[in-house]
Amino acid sequence: MAPELNRRLTQQDASFLYLERPNQPMHGVGVAVYDGHLSLDDVIRVTEERLHLMPRYRQKLVFPPYLLTHPTWEDDPDFDIRNHITE
Repeated sequence: MAPELNRRLTQQDASFLYLERPNQPMHGVGVAVYDGHLSLDDVIRVTEERLHLMPRYRQKLVFPPYLLTHPTWEDDPDFDIRNHITE
């Protein structure tokens, strides 16, 4: 079983979120370059098999009423890995 994750954003994470603008993204991205062929279906299947090891990847930010505190990470009941992996 995975350890309990902190749900509320830290001050540092929240600052990145609040400073982000359409022309000034404050997020990171990953790119994989490899030799050979992997189909999109293979990558999705392998990722889905391991998602239980990365619970944060299946969550989304939820903002509190009236923005009285920082948002929290909550499980996304509509999560679909196909919205996150593309060719």
